[in-house]
Amino acid sequence: MKRYKWLVFGLVLIVMGANAATVSAQSFHSQTSELRSPSPGRALLYSLIVPGLGHYYIDHHHWGRGQVHLAAEAILWTALIGLNGYSNSLHNDMFTYAAEHSGTDIRNRDRRFQLAVGDFNSLQDYNDYQARARNWNEIYANGQKYYWQWDQQNSRLTYQNMNNRYDKVHQQIPAVIALMVANRVISGISAYIQVRHLKEQRVEMGLAPVTTQSGGVVAQVRIGF
Repeated sequence: MKRYKWLVFGLVLIVMGANAATVSAQSFHSQTSELRSPSPGRALLYSLIVPGLGHYYIDHHHWGRGQVHLAAEAILWTALIGLNGYSNSLHNDMFTYAAEHSGTDIRNRDRRFQLAVGDFNSLQDYNDYQARARNWNEIYANGQKYYWQWDQQNSRLTYQNMNNRYDKVHQQIPAVIALMVANRVISGISAYIQVRHLKEQRVEMGLAPVTTQSGGVVAQVRIGF
């Protein structure tokens, strides 16, 4: 239930963000509608800020490619918020469970200690193992600070399983962030290329009279690409 709660919360934020992006896009379009042609640099920058916004800036009537990037951004944000919320929920459940069944508070402890609590039934078992392996630097001092003793083997295995699930979920977050960065870069490059392509295809023709030094008048034809 906690996982779905975070996903619903993420969807709400995405809808709010989409509305804000729409307002921003309309503002960008109104500011640039008076320009003679879109700028490749602006298209790139807008897409780096909000994927798809550069395509909207180029042509707000035909920006299907931009809508794909914007939809991908919304999906990735939903996944990121959901994974982050689920990860935090698992972490908090681990803290509570360890305190209840092993008698130790792992909330402000480093990751090595949290893993050690899941691998050994007690502090004594852990220190004995490290002593036999001659890992003297890995031994924890005896005392309340590092003390733990699981009430039963199944409790330790349950905590270990929670720990593994947390690691798997938490490790997915950097991958989602990398996809968000890639989506922005691809969207920006696509918008930039689209503007450059439009500029290469545009042909401007002009016909204007020019007065010569002899007093005559000739026609000048200008063709711009």
